[in-house]
Amino acid sequence: MSYNRRMELLNPLPYPVRVAKAVQAITPPRDRPRMPKGRFRSVALLCSSLLTAASLAAAEPVTVTVDGSKPQQQATGAHYSLNLYKGPDPKFPFDPRYRSNLSYMRAPLLRIHNGAMCENAETNPFGWVNEKDRTWDEAKVRSVLSGLSRLDYPHELLLNIPTWPGWMKSENGLLHPSEHENFARFCARLVTLVNKETPGRFVRYWEPINEKDLQYSRAGKMDELTQLWKKCATAMRKADRRVKVGGLAFQQPNLTANVRAFINGAAKEMDFLSMHAYVSGSKDDPTAAIFDRTDSIAAYQRDAVEYLAKRTRRKVPVFLDEYNISWNPPDPRMNNHIGTVFDALIITKSIEAGSGGTMAWNEMDGWYGKTDNSFNRRPSADLFHLLNHFFVGRTVAVRSSHPDVKPFAVLGKWTPAKEPRTDPEPDLSLKSILWINRGSVAHSVSTQFKGVWPPLAPSRPLLYTRISSSGVTTDTITYGELQVGIHLPEESVTLLTFRR
Repeated sequence: MSYNRRMELLNPLPYPVRVAKAVQAITPPRDRPRMPKGRFRSVALLCSSLLTAASLAAAEPVTVTVDGSKPQQQATGAHYSLNLYKGPDPKFPFDPRYRSNLSYMRAPLLRIHNGAMCENAETNPFGWVNEKDRTWDEAKVRSVLSGLSRLDYPHELLLNIPTWPGWMKSENGLLHPSEHENFARFCARLVTLVNKETPGRFVRYWEPINEKDLQYSRAGKMDELTQLWKKCATAMRKADRRVKVGGLAFQQPNLTANVRAFINGAAKEMDFLSMHAYVSGSKDDPTAAIFDRTDSIAAYQRDAVEYLAKRTRRKVPVFLDEYNISWNPPDPRMNNHIGTVFDALIITKSIEAGSGGTMAWNEMDGWYGKTDNSFNRRPSADLFHLLNHFFVGRTVAVRSSHPDVKPFAVLGKWTPAKEPRTDPEPDLSLKSILWINRGSVAHSVSTQFKGVWPPLAPSRPLLYTRISSSGVTTDTITYGELQVGIHLPEESVTLLTFRR
């Protein structure tokens, strides 16, 4: 990849910026809200800026070690993926501005979800249901899929069916048992419509039911919810044996007994397990506490991964397929660099916990979106852009001498433009590294490398991007300077790639 192309990929433009020297200051607008979801959510990118020797000496010294001889988890595009909240309304997939932003972020797994999808298509722009005929609105479903098929990059869809339609009998938020088979057929009908009756479209991942665990567990009926999901999964696979069906899109994965109960009852049938996480109900919660809670989100995923391994020999991935900071918006931190740091912490810790994928909530809206309702990109849009371009590969062991500085590094094939390849282990070539500074104090960080190829000349320039309270900037630093110290502003994310 040419230097100019690299600079083009790393450049965060376009969105509202004010350039002063190398700094782009971003003021993300906020507009129409979305109803709160779940119990836990957030993430934001930390950054890096090369300082003079005097400035480095004044900063608190931190040492980061990257050990390429110890490969860890596989980081895939599924870990850098998104929810499509606006997507179920056909006008958005057909809007070139909407598709352009999705293409910029390049999330390869797109979860289609909106709580209104099972409402009347004639009265709700996000509704997919033909209430008159008590089935799906075929024209609307096909229209959405047609619009999304125009995305100009490889992607897959995960289609969530959030709830049962209004004509089915329910009581206190629970579907009446007499309707279970009807709902299973309702879900299967959508599989047939999408995969068998819509030319050129195939959806692999399906998720019947969204965030029903709390209602059923309070009623003491988690087993009933598990049996309902199993009926849906069986009917959907009968409609198309190629599909992968998962659930339950847990609202509260902190209630691990519920998660384990579902695994006990459905481990043999599930193709993936999904959960959601939002970490705050108040914009006044301290930012440090918001960041601390990302450890719990990783722990819930790790527990599910380990418990699944005990209950089935099959590899069943755990998806964190909704997350953000607040379940009770507004919280302006979801729209700025704090949200980027939160996203980076969630993503990297989820990968380390063995997660199979993470999907941020969401692609576009007034409170949560990586873009706002006017199609302007917020800082986290640049995080997803960079992660999907430069951070797919095998992660390696990293260590930091300070708890506020979290490194994350990825290996990949090294393809030098001129130098002959002499190392015997091509899988130990360093691809990219990011540093998250979650603290309220800036740090100077010396980064040391071992067990990775290639050995670089101290004068070799390397590209990095910084996301912080000052905005988004792209610059270069030499390999020698990187080992001496790179400056990480407070509450920032810095991403650097070794690739040409």
